Amino acid sequence: MKLFSRLFAKPPPPPPPTPAERVASLQAAPAEVVETTALGSDDVSLRVGAIRLLPGGDALSVLAGLTDPPPGAAASTPPAVRRAAHERLAQLIDDGSIDFDAVCGRPEYLSESIAVAALCRDPDRLPRVLARIEDQSTLATLATDGPSSRVRQLAAAAIDDPAQLHD
Repeated sequence: MKLFSRLFAKPPPPPPPTPAERVASLQAAPAEVVETTALGSDDVSLRVGAIRLLPGGDALSVLAGLTDPPPGAAASTPPAVRRAAHERLAQLIDDGSIDFDAVCGRPEYLSESIAVAALCRDPDRLPRVLARIEDQSTLATLATDGPSSRVRQLAAAAIDDPAQLHD
């Protein structure tokens, strides 16, 4: 009986794909699959890998926080996914695939625009975003609580009001 069970036993199932293999399989996947994975997979590393393959568009803007999510979509995005979307947008802007002003020109998404501009290779992008800020108190807040020293320095340099600068 043991002989027959060994001869006719089913082979063990193949191991599940590793995260790296899953990300690599996205490179050959249709654009819709890549976008769906970036927007809604539970695996953050898989979402980050999918974001790095996105050519731009609404999904990338939503993930970067530069546009509101469509009704019924998840409103929160994990920080690693948001950061990957910022990096991808900066890369596409640097390549000339996406217009910087179209992506970072909306004042209601100022903090996300600053994050994308700070990641761009062109050092003039961040000052262009900060130059659009007319509210001296917003600049003062960025000068003290900005996400990076470069943002804080540029915001402080843009403050014109002596009282705000003193504070």
